[in-house]
Amino acid sequence: MLHELKTWPCYYEALLSGDKTFEIRRNNDRGFQRGDTLLLQEFRPELNQYSGREWFVEVTYVTNFGQQQDYVVMGIRGFEGHTTRPQACLDAERAALDKSKGAGGGVR
Repeated sequence: MLHELKTWPCYYEALLSGDKTFEIRRNNDRGFQRGDTLLLQEFRPELNQYSGREWFVEVTYVTNFGQQQDYVVMGIRGFEGHTTRPQACLDAERAALDKSKGAGGGVR
């Protein structure tokens, strides 16, 4: 499943540099699982807008050990060879998501 997630610039940069290889997120309504794809979208809270930078990562591990209720830690790995998907891939994935939304599925 694909999950679109806001990511603040300081965390986004740490992810791109490889210093941060995990995400901690609330999980009470998403059901994050190993094998899911996260679309991490850099969000500028001071401007209340997205920067346009996006990065697809794969969830490699999920645990709630030692976390607040309804939170999980996810091990993540960027897709090989790039930090963002080519526009053609983005267009195809979004078209598939739009189609699945009409069938009761979609991004959470």
